[in-house]
Amino acid sequence: MRSLRFSFPLPSRVFQRPNRYNHMKTRLRSSAAPARPFLHIWFASVFLRFALVFSAALTVWPLPSQGAVTEAWVKRYNIDYTACSPLDDAKVAVDGSGNVVITGASCNGTNADYYTAKYAAADGALLWEKRYDGPAHGYDAPVAMVVDGSGNVVVAGFSYNGSSFDYYTAKYDTADGALAWEHRYHNPGSGSDIRIMALAADASGNVVVTRLASDSYNIYTAKYAAATGAMLWEKRYDGPRHGPDAPTAVAVDGSGNVAVTGWSRNNSNNNDYYTAKYAAANGALLWEKRYNGLTNSDDTPAAVAVDTSGNVVVTGASASNFRNEDSCPTT
Repeated sequence: MRSLRFSFPLPSRVFQRPNRYNHMKTRLRSSAAPARPFLHIWFASVFLRFALVFSAALTVWPLPSQGAVTEAWVKRYNIDYTACSPLDDAKVAVDGSGNVVITGASCNGTNADYYTAKYAAADGALLWEKRYDGPAHGYDAPVAMVVDGSGNVVVAGFSYNGSSFDYYTAKYDTADGALAWEHRYHNPGSGSDIRIMALAADASGNVVVTRLASDSYNIYTAKYAAATGAMLWEKRYDGPRHGPDAPTAVAVDGSGNVAVTGWSRNNSNNNDYYTAKYAAANGALLWEKRYNGLTNSDDTPAAVAVDTSGNVVVTGASASNFRNEDSCPTT
């Protein structure tokens, strides 16, 4: 009588009984005894258990499906650039209800104005729109925007005053875009670098602005009260070479502390990362860090984020040789 030979590959890692299985397989191959019915039952039960486990896994963790992406809505706002040059500083954000806010420069026939609009989440219906034309009716353009936790919108940028550019910041109410407050700040330096600016809002709706102070080429950061826009505190950073230093991004942690990052010229006349964290209440410096890359060349941060524990993450570019820059996140 022929001996029985089984080669059914049981998944031993699943059942965690390899020794028993190996012994059973050897014994069955070498035995001249007739087949026993219980073996068929045992293999059938094992297969059934495996099938049930696999089926349950598919139920709990279904395979991802590639659903069709459909266009919810589209809105266009026509800007006539025949009378003024286009600007590339358009910004977009989404509030807690999914409504969409955009801001950018819009030609008024002669020069550019701030243009800010809010669209409904469901169908893109225009909820409100606002324009700002400065006192000199010259070039006015937003370069940064933030939406706070209540859906209020803050925009900041530059505005021509007749001879040079001022910084201009405005806050609009979430419901109808009514002007909550506005600030103009005269820029005592040249107007060429006033587009360097970033915004953030804390959980209470207070607004943090960081920008290049072009009179001294320092990093300037200020915090404004949510309700009135009154200044709560302001800070400047002047690097070891006394400029130029410029911010690139700002973020606020869950306690309202402010993290600012930017680049700062070192004594070798190259740029380092510079990151600082300021206390929520009064802007006291909590800590500051510089990062000089592998080759002591230019290093430029691009973004900053904070986690739920208040840790700060910065990422950007860092030169690794004369021709190459690497992405270089730092913590």
